[in-house]
Amino acid sequence: MMNAIDKKIEELQKLKTLHQRVKKILPDGLYSDEIFIIAPRSKKHLTTVMVKVEDLDEMAKWIKKIKPSNEKTIISGASTRHVIDSSYRIDTNNPPQVNSCSKHEIKIKFTYDKLDIQVTMPVDKVKHLLTPISRKIFSTEYHYFPGMSQRKIGEMRVLSFGFGILDLAWYGGNRTCMNVGKINEIIMFIKRWNTINWTQINNSPSTGHPRFVCHFLNFAKTYEEALYIAKKMGGKKYHNTQYGGGIAFEASGTQELDDFISAYLLENTK
Repeated sequence: MMNAIDKKIEELQKLKTLHQRVKKILPDGLYSDEIFIIAPRSKKHLTTVMVKVEDLDEMAKWIKKIKPSNEKTIISGASTRHVIDSSYRIDTNNPPQVNSCSKHEIKIKFTYDKLDIQVTMPVDKVKHLLTPISRKIFSTEYHYFPGMSQRKIGEMRVLSFGFGILDLAWYGGNRTCMNVGKINEIIMFIKRWNTINWTQINNSPSTGHPRFVCHFLNFAKTYEEALYIAKKMGGKKYHNTQYGGGIAFEASGTQELDDFISAYLLENTK
């Protein structure tokens, strides 16, 4: 009969084997020992891979390096079942915090090969794309506020983040996006984060400094919006027979431009 120590050793060996399988499936540069992996309940189920990242750079690696293998997403509740035409499921986790959202998260889920991948990031990195919602505190959350009366708690409001329209609200304040357009907007914002396609052109005729050009869709929805952003760093219109819809910048290199545009999108896009 297997004792407790032998059983623990067997569990660790199974977990090590599971990690090795996941490492082989994931694209290069994504696996780490910090990934939390849950074994499938049966052969019909997928292995769950749960990842926590702290910034958009890390989130972008997962979104850009992996092409989901699912074309649709099924969202099931206790008595409901929805199918959306997107490879991604996006949720917000909204724990009850007064005058704060430091623990709020956005979670992106998708399927890749035999893996159910869930990548979670602090919501403040994309909160300009979300809709803030003030809500009451549920009775099941009263324990978060020890020493306060139920009357006082009942008068309080906490901040949640949703997706504007077609939200699926869950008990506890979390929300799931059912709007495919909003899902695409969030995914595209992450995909183009810090990865603009630059082309070096002739140096500036007036200053002699290097110049780089990119298409406006790399960081804006319209040409007017792109020009507004670009002018803050000296960017100008750039049109010729070979390059339409361009924005040209003077800079010592493209990293300087990537950093500027990424910071602007994060801090100022509304």
